[in-house]
Amino acid sequence: MSKKNSILIVDDDQIIRSLARKILDRAGYDTEFASNSKEALVVFGLHPELYNLVIIDYTMDGISGVDLAQTFRLLVPDVPIIMSSGERIDLDVIPPDLKSNTHILQKPYRSQELVGLVQFALAQFALVR
Repeated sequence: MSKKNSILIVDDDQIIRSLARKILDRAGYDTEFASNSKEALVVFGLHPELYNLVIIDYTMDGISGVDLAQTFRLLVPDVPIIMSSGERIDLDVIPPDLKSNTHILQKPYRSQELVGLVQFALAQFALVR
């Protein structure tokens, strides 16, 4: 996995994981995925420095997407996060410590929406660093 364009996709829906991976692989990104929060903590926790961006399902069993994002930010404080949800969510429900470079992506999304938001989040990340 290359350091430059590595993305972790965390979603409990296999169809969504596969779709996001297909879209992002075609766009030139390296992707890894986790099917739940527990698996994501292991994958990200082993090598947090590998990931330039994390896409997290907002609503999952076990640890919520917000709680997972806060844990990731403890490991890598400026990692960009995209919260993805089939339900309408607003940045107002995101805790203040997560708002910086956290983005919302409504499901179902189109490939250009996903790629565009990934590009935007990574560009902001590059400016911060």
